[in-house]
Amino acid sequence: MSAPTLVTVAARRDFGLRWQSAAATPLSLGEGKRSSEFPAPSRAQAKAVSPLRFATAVQNAWLRFHRAVSYFSVLFVAWLPLCATTCLASEAVAGAITLPVSPLPFGLNSLMPVPVDNPLTEEKIALGRRLFFDKQLSRDGTISCATCHHPDKAFTDGRALPVGIAARPGRRNVPSLVNICYAQSHFWDGRVRTLEAQALIPLTSPNEMGNTLEAVVASLSGDPSHRQMFAKAFGSEAVTASRIADALATYQRSLVAGNTPYDRYLLLKDESALGAEATRGLKLFRGKARCAFCHEGPLFTDQKFHNTGVSWSRQPLDLGRYEFTGREGDQGRFKTPSLRNLLLTAPYMHDGSFKSLTEIVEFYNRGAGANPYLDPAIQPLNLSREEKLDLLAFLSNLTSVLTVDLVASRDESSPKSSLSSKPVRHRLRSESGLVGTENVGPLRLRGADEHSGSD
Repeated sequence: MSAPTLVTVAARRDFGLRWQSAAATPLSLGEGKRSSEFPAPSRAQAKAVSPLRFATAVQNAWLRFHRAVSYFSVLFVAWLPLCATTCLASEAVAGAITLPVSPLPFGLNSLMPVPVDNPLTEEKIALGRRLFFDKQLSRDGTISCATCHHPDKAFTDGRALPVGIAARPGRRNVPSLVNICYAQSHFWDGRVRTLEAQALIPLTSPNEMGNTLEAVVASLSGDPSHRQMFAKAFGSEAVTASRIADALATYQRSLVAGNTPYDRYLLLKDESALGAEATRGLKLFRGKARCAFCHEGPLFTDQKFHNTGVSWSRQPLDLGRYEFTGREGDQGRFKTPSLRNLLLTAPYMHDGSFKSLTEIVEFYNRGAGANPYLDPAIQPLNLSREEKLDLLAFLSNLTSVLTVDLVASRDESSPKSSLSSKPVRHRLRSESGLVGTENVGPLRLRGADEHSGSD
């Protein structure tokens, strides 16, 4: 299209443009005149132009309508995938928005993954909470889920290895349940994919609760208060193993915590949230210390499995994920744990062999535990004393000031726990050298029943 034609189109779209005559030759772009330099048309010229202006107005109206439809079509096509995803997860998202996890704590993924067939509801969370603290689920009525997942310890138990019924020792360290809703697999070896599948395994494990599903269902069915809660959660009083699993899984999904100093530093650009030492530690974490090779993303875990050589030389040897997959190369691999709330979850590693973060830093600084299947990303770090302190300072800033009510005992009338918003300062320096942080934390539970669901 030539330049004069372009000017004609522009003239038709702009009623403010002055015309020399009704049949005027389109103006060349090269004439360099402004519209104000052209003389106003005479009455006769204006009268002659009127039909053209009417036709142009109609044409412009059609063009605007066509353009609006086109834009809408593009937006609609772009919106379809999101619409489909939202529809599939509508119940889950609605639950995350309206229930005790509302709003999701700062720093976490805003879309909580929830199965469509087990949406979050207040009634189901309440039932799951009661079951979680209920010792009837164990064979001898002595322990509950909360015995090994105590709220005061970010839903761990503070032991190297757990203790089940009849004082039977567990095999692996108890992982935290905080933010477990984002996990892509469960247990240290990742042998199950969903919380619903995971929930029933401790009930029947001989070294944990040692019960049978039939006995659990019978026990709960005989309690009218339980049946009433099942009716509220599921629409009928029927107590089934699948409903027990759904309720426990739903309660665990409500255990979320964010809003750490790191979150405020990263997302709010608050330079004062970490401090100089922790900021240097963050750079080490992402660089020289090589932590981010495995501890990545909002949860500080790649959700994968790695061999770091922890307890490799000890007997009996725990082969980790290999025991589940039987796949060569999986020997000694364990799931990468989240680093959130580290200050509340000691002792560490799958066997609970490290009592402090200091021990962990020293372990990786020397290249972890040599063995034939050691992950290739692991190598000696050669961190200086100052660098170790900086790294510890950063790790101490990954614990949350919880803004949701994670704790509620069986008795709904008892005081619910809350977390102090005043952090405890950590002293990471000592004349004698590095100081561990296993016995201190930036927050404390207040008003909790210290013995609720725990011995």
